[in-house]
Amino acid sequence: MIPSDLKSAQCQANFNVWCARMGSPPMEFLADKRATDRVFFHWTADWFDWCRERMELACIGIDAHRPWGVVSARRGWREKRPWLAVQIIQHQVDGVCYGEADVDASNPAQGVIPAIGHFFECWYHKVRKAITGPFYVADQFRKRDWDVPDVRRT
Repeated sequence: MIPSDLKSAQCQANFNVWCARMGSPPMEFLADKRATDRVFFHWTADWFDWCRERMELACIGIDAHRPWGVVSARRGWREKRPWLAVQIIQHQVDGVCYGEADVDASNPAQGVIPAIGHFFECWYHKVRKAITGPFYVADQFRKRDWDVPDVRRT
């Protein structure tokens, strides 16, 4: 079993590469909010501007607080890709904003087949208490010819 700190480090490495490839501001990860399938980062004016300028064009705006029921979610964007679509959510708690980014293996907004894939992905995650693994995401990003480090080998 891979330790959660390595999974978290791989997740951060994946998003560092995604930011570089997309031309986004770098993510300043929140030390007190770590996960193995997503990252949490400081939401800055640069991030808001970048999302409005770039994500609005390349992504689908999503109603960030539904269906998850997360009351802190304000707005969200998901890449217009059928597979491995990055999703960014802006949260606000007590006037302080932060960002959350994760990867959906299948994007339900990109057609019937990805929507069916997303249904089964969500069902599998719920039944198995699983996540979209950061090492799987890294492998898939490498198939795009992205230079994603494998933190297990560093």
